[in-house]
Amino acid sequence: MANAAYLDSLLCERLLKNYQSAIDGYVDKLQYCSTYMDSILTTLDILYTYLEAEANNQKSAISVGLCMGVPLTSVKQAREMEETMLNTVFDRPIIGEQTYHVPDIITTANNYPNPFNPTTTISFSTPKTSKCELIIYNIKGQEVKRLVSGTKNRGIYKIVWNSDDNNGKKVTSGVYFYRLNIDGHVSTKKMVLMK
Repeated sequence: MANAAYLDSLLCERLLKNYQSAIDGYVDKLQYCSTYMDSILTTLDILYTYLEAEANNQKSAISVGLCMGVPLTSVKQAREMEETMLNTVFDRPIIGEQTYHVPDIITTANNYPNPFNPTTTISFSTPKTSKCELIIYNIKGQEVKRLVSGTKNRGIYKIVWNSDDNNGKKVTSGVYFYRLNIDGHVSTKKMVLMK
């Protein structure tokens, strides 16, 4: 059920602002998750869709129902649930000035929001000092923006892309890819800029 085409169809529902349909699809996918991590990521997709609906003044159209056993009724509750889940996934208790425990594995990049306009934040972690590259490409495979290039110490990173290219010019709406390379461990994911 949760193949790439199905997940792309859910993203399309979000792009078309059919939030209830997207949430229903994610809730359906949640029943077929084979790993704990997949269920967490799917639940985060539900939360993000709910937040997108709220941002587009469609909260009243959303009836999320039970999300991981908790009825989702407000944006504040969605944000609190998101933070709790991310803390669980990354084992990062927040103490004072957001001191995080860094996981002992490389966490591949994820961006939020997606779709976005005009900025998105790409998060990743590295368990040790590593050579890191984070590059944005357009649909033709051409480099658009080099966000990270060099050595990063062990830690969790949040990199903001404000939809500009290497020359500082704003890019057009469309599909973009971000490629994270940490010491040869490569992850490439898709994101959509909507203006």
